[in-house]
Amino acid sequence: ACPARTWTAGTGSGSLTDCMCVAGYTGPDGGSNCTACETGKYKEALGSQQCASCPVWSFTLYDGSDKQEACICNAGYTGPDGGSNCTACEAGKYKEAAGNASCVACEAGKYSEVEAADNATVCQACPARTWTAGTGSGSLTDCMCVAGY
Repeated sequence: ACPARTWTAGTGSGSLTDCMCVAGYTGPDGGSNCTACETGKYKEALGSQQCASCPVWSFTLYDGSDKQEACICNAGYTGPDGGSNCTACEAGKYKEAAGNASCVACEAGKYSEVEAADNATVCQACPARTWTAGTGSGSLTDCMCVAGY
């Protein structure tokens, strides 16, 4: 039998060197030293290949990830799981948690000029006697004088 976290590619294998690290683990063939892909990396295939890094602006939540779909967008970025299309939240929006959720717009009366914001505190109140026409304002110039000023 093969050691833990290893498997053979086919039946009838007669040698320990036929035992290869399973997906999510890397190490030399023979299975004596398979280690989990670290957080932010994954490996989809059986064998001694190195773990691949998640695409830019994404990471995995756990060690030992066995598919690219385990890569999720960082906070401040949005896109589908897999990490290949993570885009920064535009000015006027933020996203506090990692994953595929949409960016959240700053509420009316607030604005943010920060891109890829990961916290609602970037949304700043408009100056006194000014207000935004809607949510998601990305510039101080969106703050307009209220009626009578």
